Amino acid sequence: MPTLSLYAFERDAVDSGGPFKENHKTFSSQLAQVEVDDIALADLVPFPFLPGVEIDVGPSEHRSVLAMLRPDSEDVVDLAAMYNSFPSIQTAAGTLITLKQFAQGVLAPIPGSLRYDVRSDGVRSDDVRSSFVALPPGIPTSLPATLVEPFVLALDFDIHLNTPGGCPPYEGTVRFFVAFGLTRLNVQAAVLGGIFTDPGVSHCTDALNSRLGQFVSGNISLLNAYYAITLPLFLSQVAPGSAQLYGRAYRLPGDGKKTGSGVGDADVKASIGLARIQLSTRPRPLPA
Repeated sequence: MPTLSLYAFERDAVDSGGPFKENHKTFSSQLAQVEVDDIALADLVPFPFLPGVEIDVGPSEHRSVLAMLRPDSEDVVDLAAMYNSFPSIQTAAGTLITLKQFAQGVLAPIPGSLRYDVRSDGVRSDDVRSSFVALPPGIPTSLPATLVEPFVLALDFDIHLNTPGGCPPYEGTVRFFVAFGLTRLNVQAAVLGGIFTDPGVSHCTDALNSRLGQFVSGNISLLNAYYAITLPLFLSQVAPGSAQLYGRAYRLPGDGKKTGSGVGDADVKASIGLARIQLSTRPRPLPA
């Protein structure tokens, strides 16, 4: 049976992301009401697109609720797990490393390092549905025409860079904007561009801007190749034996879990939900 997933956010709008509570319940035609304690701001929230279902909520600090009816035939790409724990990049020595390890290797000679795990979070654009933080100037908002119903997620590297000439070290974030969607029933990704946190004003600013700009521009094509290789490999681990043919792709807050309850933060983690196409196994009739 499908799963009704409820996400209650502390901020005024779901699109604003941030901390949330989540609750997941099996949905059936007999289900008339879902009770969720301490998860929204009103006493009773009706959802007309789910006939007969109302969300019974009590007083809380939460201000907006997202309800999603998720199919049985759903595969989930937990992007944080893929970036930090799934080795798919082949080194010159023939070993496989994760995207996190790759980024550490790129930063080391600068010299620099990652401060935290690689992060994924939602991005909000007027041209993109179901997203979180506005796209900045200079990042294309016209998404690839080859992607069906695309949405944008951010890929964040929180980095430390040593600086020359006695300047304080740079600590900031390099953010890539990645469009996800379906092409010929397969999930695809396209990197739109990247930005980095302003290093501020000092006599090292030009050198830092140059290094950070090279990190952004020099890795866009590599990231596109990474997604093309890694997404199908990761899905083969998530859903072994699946044909990986999908009718719909959508953004999920957090790690995409479907059972129980918990808390998360959409500013630091987002996942991809994929609804599989059910292939018929009935034999075709022989021609008369």
